[in-house]
Order: sequence, then structure tokens, then C-alpha cells
Amino acid sequence: AFMLADEDKSGSIDLNELEKMMQWLGQAPAPYEVRQIMREYDDDGDGTLNFQEFLNLIHENAKPKADAEELKEIFSAFDSDGSGSVKTDDLKTILQTVGDPLTNSEWKDLIGG
Repeated sequence: AFMLADEDKSGSIDLNELEKMMQWLGQAPAPYEVRQIMREYDDDGDGTLNFQEFLNLIHENAKPKADAEELKEIFSAFDSDGSGSVKTDDLKTILQTVGDPLTNSEWKDLIGG
């Protein structure tokens, strides 16, 4: 998750990247909420979250376990046609939307093709 959120590959997550990550996770934070989270978890005060600070954020805000209904809802977001499975085209679209586009070689390695 850290590597996906760190879009510019700087080794840290800035305010914009944090906001995008939260939106990707289904939240709609107000700008002041993103700034508040950054202030709370940016232990070294550099205005970004390094990997350890990110882990602290995730650890303190992680839900103990998702219930079955929540898992179905998450899965349905990836199951675009309601077939009960995630097609490789859907997965490719999701991965390209979230992070850097994969090369054909990387894509083949990922799906074992």
C-alpha cells in the first residue's frame, strides 16, 4: 500500500498522496482532515509520512477484521459485471488506476502468463 500511495517514488507520502490513498480506500476526507492526520502521524515534522510513520497510521486505524458483508462490498467493487469473479482486464484497470501502469512483461509476470 505504501508503494502504491507513494506515486512519485520519493520514499514518503505527501498530503496529496495521502488524500488520494484515503479516497482509494473509499473515504472522502476534507482537506483539513488530511492535514490533521498528517500532523498526527508525521513524527519527524517534515510534512510527509515515511514508511514507519505510515505503518503507525495503518496500525492505529486498522479494523480488527472485516465482516462478511464488508468483504462482499469490497469484492463487488472489483467485480464489474457481477459474475462473481474479477476478470484480468478489470484487475489490470484497477492496478493502472491506483499506481504506475504495468508494462506488458510486468503484467504477464503478475498473472503468471
